[in-house]
Amino acid sequence: MQYIQKNIGFYESGELGDNYKVGTTLEEYQNGAYIPLSKKQIKFRKDNPGASPVEVLSMELNPVPERTLEEMIQAKVMEIDQYDSSEAVNSFLVNGVSAWLTPDIRSNYKNSIESAELLGETEITISIAGMVANLSLQEAKIMLARIQRYADKATIVTEMHKLNVSRLETSEAVTSYDHTLGYLEQLKFTLTPTEL
Repeated sequence: MQYIQKNIGFYESGELGDNYKVGTTLEEYQNGAYIPLSKKQIKFRKDNPGASPVEVLSMELNPVPERTLEEMIQAKVMEIDQYDSSEAVNSFLVNGVSAWLTPDIRSNYKNSIESAELLGETEITISIAGMVANLSLQEAKIMLARIQRYADKATIVTEMHKLNVSRLETSEAVTSYDHTLGYLEQLKFTLTPTEL
């Protein structure tokens, strides 16, 4: 005989012993009972091999409801945000190693550069991409400025993608919209590691 059981799914066995809780209803199935399948239910399962135990029990497929255009747009906007936060956008290379400086870290380095200038220093030591490097204050300023402008431009591209998607009028257009286009090429820096 064929059965369904909530924790096992489909189960094939002879007659179940007295130790097994057997039922006939969906509620009993939800409470862990073994439900024997009728010939019609077995045929339904054979005709619909991807059907769930509950679908076989009711002999009715529950199609996934289609998402509305608005739901598809919201999902695409979430994809855009995730891509914007990913290493595909938020990264640059230092000696071939991927790295990123968050806005807070960039701000801290900017404060450190300004402090070093006020104290008459000419260099700053930074920790980046798993190494420590000394840079002139001017080199450090330029590096931070390039990273900041890259981040600014990436933000604009992301916001434009969101705006474009919000104006789409068909689900096909939303599905086929490529939100990875338009971002700048990854920045590359070469630094000399500092030796102790």
